[in-house]
Amino acid sequence: MKLRTGFISNSSSSSFVLSKNFVSDEEEREFREQMEKADRYDTIGETSNFFFGVVDYSDVFCQWLEGKHFIGIEWG
Repeated sequence: MKLRTGFISNSSSSSFVLSKNFVSDEEEREFREQMEKADRYDTIGETSNFFFGVVDYSDVFCQWLEGKHFIGIEWG
């Protein structure tokens, strides 16, 4: 699978995986707050070790996520 560090400009959505190993307790709390505000077309979930999802680039959650510059995030 090819991974990129950001979005493709002509794509309207992108998938991501964020390792919780690189997220502080405060960032995890903030992530969950932002996740609740996400657009209804976004698909966001979590496992015990990861946050993951498919998000629309124009959505506020997606813009927040990209702006956070998490070390443990991979865009696909």
